[in-house]
Amino acid sequence: MVATAQSIFRNGWRAIITPIARLVGISVLALLLVQPARAAFELTTPDGRQVRLNDDHTWEYLTADESQTPDTSKQQQAVLRIAHVDEMEGDSCRIGVVLENHLPYRIKNLAFRFYAFKSETLPYDSVTRNFFEIKSTDDQYHRLFFRGIRCSDIHHIHVEDPGRCAMGDLDKFSTRPGDCLEHVRVEPSDLIRMVK
Repeated sequence: MVATAQSIFRNGWRAIITPIARLVGISVLALLLVQPARAAFELTTPDGRQVRLNDDHTWEYLTADESQTPDTSKQQQAVLRIAHVDEMEGDSCRIGVVLENHLPYRIKNLAFRFYAFKSETLPYDSVTRNFFEIKSTDDQYHRLFFRGIRCSDIHHIHVEDPGRCAMGDLDKFSTRPGDCLEHVRVEPSDLIRMVK
């Protein structure tokens, strides 16, 4: 619509401004309609922490309450399993254990205390082993020697965590006994019973 001098004289500047305002309004509405929909999304950092990326280009760490329920499947935990059990001379038992890292981050250091029980409630001997520098999807092997007790006399092995680990957001300054073991699943074995 072209405004003539006569219509400008009659209607004032409204004759020019109104069509321009309509055109601008329609353009803005069209731009709003074609903008892609955005939503905040969550991801896991290499050290295992949950992060939310927001629409406004900000980010924040999620607390345990805000993040999704942790997956306790094999893929989201380290797995401790018995590899072999060998009777040794002199009434001793040698047990091979493997720690498989299925966590999304490296296990820098993780200590376990293994107790050999002669009965349901009677601990006989204990051994401490540290697992070091296990990358995600890798594993590490250790031997446990229990002296003075035959493998066949061991009722079960009880695994404890003295609270010394460095993995993900856990370190020696933030952990208490049991905190590290929450990230580990003890795999059942037909060779000898091991529990945590």
